[in-house]
Amino acid sequence: MKKKQIKLVKNKFNVKNSHKKYKICKLYIKTTLNNTFITLTDLKGNVLFFYSAGKFGFKGSKKSTNYVAEYIFSYIIRNCINLKIKGLFIYINGISNRVKNSIKKIKTPKIRIFSIYNNTPIKFNGCRAPKPRRI
Repeated sequence: MKKKQIKLVKNKFNVKNSHKKYKICKLYIKTTLNNTFITLTDLKGNVLFFYSAGKFGFKGSKKSTNYVAEYIFSYIIRNCINLKIKGLFIYINGISNRVKNSIKKIKTPKIRIFSIYNNTPIKFNGCRAPKPRRI
């Protein structure tokens, strides 16, 4: 008697890929007067990592320093290398003085920065000033 060979057909809806490889991602950087937020997403917008200065244990006025921004960037770059990310699009929003210095130090041969967009809103004169008080 011949043994019957059973062919297993994989249903594409039941297969779960827990180890996805992302080649190109977007890095969103938001700097405020008091904090720095960094989010790493894939091209569709799904969040992979989210870090802020408070997550690393910095408190008070230390959260708004250049050192913290560099510290978070170095942590993100290590995670990008672990995920085997080849390139980044960087979007900056907020006070960019802190970010510019840290982006220069980030440049590694393993991760290529395709472009840097600055989405910082432009200031205008603001609301109309109240009329002067007459006595």
